Amino acid sequence: MWCSRFSFAYCILTCLILLYPILTYRILTCCVLTCCVLTCCVLTCCVLTCCVLTCCILTCCVLTCCVLTCCVLTCCVLTCCVLTYRGPIHPVKGVKGGRAYLPCDVTPLHANDRHVLVLWYKDGIGTPIHSHDSRRTGGRTQEWSDMKTFGERVRFDLLSTPSSLVLERLKTEDAGLYRCRVDFKRSPTRNARANLTVINVQLGRILPALVRKLDMCVGLADLALDLAVLR
Repeated sequence: MWCSRFSFAYCILTCLILLYPILTYRILTCCVLTCCVLTCCVLTCCVLTCCVLTCCILTCCVLTCCVLTCCVLTCCVLTCCVLTYRGPIHPVKGVKGGRAYLPCDVTPLHANDRHVLVLWYKDGIGTPIHSHDSRRTGGRTQEWSDMKTFGERVRFDLLSTPSSLVLERLKTEDAGLYRCRVDFKRSPTRNARANLTVINVQLGRILPALVRKLDMCVGLADLALDLAVLR
């Protein structure tokens, strides 16, 4: 909501700020400001703002004939996007009190490789909330979970395809954006994100609807029986 409400004003303000170093050929200042702005947008998931800002900044460079600045800023923008990319977001839904599966693919790209560490993060919490550590020799793994966040309601399932973090007895506060970080022995680190939505189901509203459907089925059955008798 913050992004959608203030994106336009934020873009105009940023362009005005960046216009001065562009016109005065202060390339380094402009590049640093651009990286800071775009990093802030990407980290806060303001994709629309990030795209609009990129177009505005490059348009200013082209209109002011700052070719060198335009090239440098383009490299900064692409580098910023690559470094801050954390993978696509997989939507996950679960019923309150039930179970949810947050996917995290730990399959290596090469046959002679394997994952050594899996860390889970939740949006708003800077430290990991769950870890699956297999760096020790002998094939033994150590699993840890933050007692304040999940306690014993969570486990990492390696047998499922893809592997997933299983949340038991879902609570309303479990909803949010999760990130899975997988470190391999040889391959680069892989990131995956999942957005969990917890559905609060009220039995008081569902049971009357089920009763009405059951009565309808019983009524249809009685009607079919009456028609059979008439024949």
